[in-house]
Amino acid sequence: MRSSFCPHYTNGIDKSPVLHKLIEPYDIVTIDFDFLRKPSLDVGRTKTIFKEISIVPYEIEYAEEHTEARLIPNVYDKPVEDREYLDTKKFVAGFEKAVIKGWDANKFHIVFHSSGYDSKLLGYVIKKLYKETNPRILFICYGPEAENVSFRKIMEYEGWEPFQYAIMPFDYEDFYNFETIWRHVNCGMMPRPFNPFQQIVEILRKSFYIPQDPDDLIIWTGYGGNPVWKDIRRRESLDGHCKRWQYSKWMTMFGYVDGKYIRDPFSDLEAGKIAYQYTEDKGDKTSRITRERIIKELDTELHAIPKGEAETHKFSKETYYKMIIDFKNSYYYQNIRQPIIYEYSSHVNVKSVEFFWYEWTLASLIEELLRRNVHIL
Repeated sequence: MRSSFCPHYTNGIDKSPVLHKLIEPYDIVTIDFDFLRKPSLDVGRTKTIFKEISIVPYEIEYAEEHTEARLIPNVYDKPVEDREYLDTKKFVAGFEKAVIKGWDANKFHIVFHSSGYDSKLLGYVIKKLYKETNPRILFICYGPEAENVSFRKIMEYEGWEPFQYAIMPFDYEDFYNFETIWRHVNCGMMPRPFNPFQQIVEILRKSFYIPQDPDDLIIWTGYGGNPVWKDIRRRESLDGHCKRWQYSKWMTMFGYVDGKYIRDPFSDLEAGKIAYQYTEDKGDKTSRITRERIIKELDTELHAIPKGEAETHKFSKETYYKMIIDFKNSYYYQNIRQPIIYEYSSHVNVKSVEFFWYEWTLASLIEELLRRNVHIL
C-alpha cells in the first residue's frame, strides 16, 4: 500500500498524477467550462479541466487501501466512557512502520521539514532509521525567517551535519514564470501559481547537489498531519478521510514530484488506523494539544524548540503585474475567457486570489499546447 493518496488522472488508456502528460497524444483538447465554474474538487468528483481527462475514482485507484480502511472502527462510534486519548507509543510505532515502508537506504532522501510538530515527529523517526542504515539525505526548509531559525535549531539539536540540511529562500518570485509553470503544476486544477516541492528539487538538481535520476530520489513530507488531525476532529471515518484526502487542495497542488507521489507517513494507513481508534486530548479544538503532547513525551528538548510563525506567500507589485500582463497577452484571455483580475494591494497574496491561479496556470499550458499545434475547443 502507498504512503500517499495523490489523485491520478486518466485519458482512458494511460494514467498519471501529472495531468499534462496525458494530453500529449491529443491534437484537439476541450476545456470543460462546467469545471471552471467550480474548480475546487468535491469529494468523489471525476471531472477535470479537460473533457478528455478524468480523475481515477478513489475506490479504484486505491482499492486495497479502501478495503482495509473500511474495516477500521471510528472511536466516535464507541460509548463516551470507552474512548481513549491517543496513545503516543502506539501511534509513533504505526508512524514508524509507515516510514519504513517507503525507506530505501540505497536512495537519496529529501525531507521537506518545517519547525512544526508534524515535521518534528517525521524527523525524529527518520533520524532513528538514518542511524541504522546511513543513506544520503537532505532536509529542506523553505519558510520565512522565523521558521528557518527554528528549523536550524532542530537540525543542530538532532546532530545533522551542515551539508545535510539547507534553507531555501522564502521568496518564490522566480517560480512565477508564466512560460514554464505548466511543467511544474497540474494546470487548471490547483489554486497556486507554483509547486515549491517540484521547483526546489529542480533547483537542487541543476546545482548537481542531488542525483539527476528521479528514480534515485525519495521525497518526504509531514504536511499530511493537518488533514489527518482535522478529519479526526470532524469525526470522519478513516475511509472517508482517505477519500477526502485524494481531493484535498494539498494533494491536488503538491502531491507529486517528478511524476511520483511524495511519501507522507501521516496519510499512510499504518498511522491512520491507529490514530482513528483514539480521540484527541480533552479540550483540543485545533489538535495542537495532542500533537504537542506526542512530541513532549518523545523528547522534551526537541519539544522545547519553538515553532516559527508561518506567513502567507506574497509577491511584489512588479511581479504581480508581470503575471497579469503575461496572462492578458495569452491566447486564453484574448480568445477564451476573461475572468475578473484583482488590482494589486496589500491584501493581495497567493491565498486571497487563489481562484485566479486555476486560469493563470491553464493559460500557461494552453500556450504550450498551441506551440505543439494542438487545437483548443
